[in-house]
Amino acid sequence: MLQFIIAALAGVAMTGWSPPAHADANLVLNGNFGTGDFTDWTVSDPTGITIDTNPYLGDTPVDTYDASLGTEGTTGTLSQLLGTTNGTAYTISFELADPGNPFVFPETLVVNFGAVAFAIDPTLLSSGYNLETFTDTATSAITDLVFTEENDDEAFLLDDVSVTPQATTSVPEPSSTFLLLTGLAAFAVRRRRRL
Repeated sequence: MLQFIIAALAGVAMTGWSPPAHADANLVLNGNFGTGDFTDWTVSDPTGITIDTNPYLGDTPVDTYDASLGTEGTTGTLSQLLGTTNGTAYTISFELADPGNPFVFPETLVVNFGAVAFAIDPTLLSSGYNLETFTDTATSAITDLVFTEENDDEAFLLDDVSVTPQATTSVPEPSSTFLLLTGLAAFAVRRRRRL
């Protein structure tokens, strides 16, 4: 019996006994616009906000499509409701290109995660796609992710939108199998000593 328990403990130790790692899944659906349309998104200006089938040639695109945000003379929005956990910090990231001239034409882009707004300064974007990343804490179970834009020259190009919970550092609890086997091994060793 003792050999069986020791062998079982060794097997658990070799395969790892910690609980499975939590996969931080992207909360944004169709974040790379891979469906070729705005499935899972809400668009306020279907003439100024479109799917771009020829992503910006100034950089190598990751995939086939991106979103073209080019509302002129007013603002347009692209948004998605996300299921979030109140009090949890999230990382919001996306790829953004601006082939226009923000020094001559009005261009604005504001990203809201819930009530918090992050303004993007188009004059600071380098050529090609720029990775934009920021963090914020959700204050409810539903959080609206909104891109509000105006681009009177060409269009912002948006791709690879991602919202993921930030990793938390916590001590993993040992699995019940490991605890059971450890207890059985201790019991067997104690019983064997008495004999």
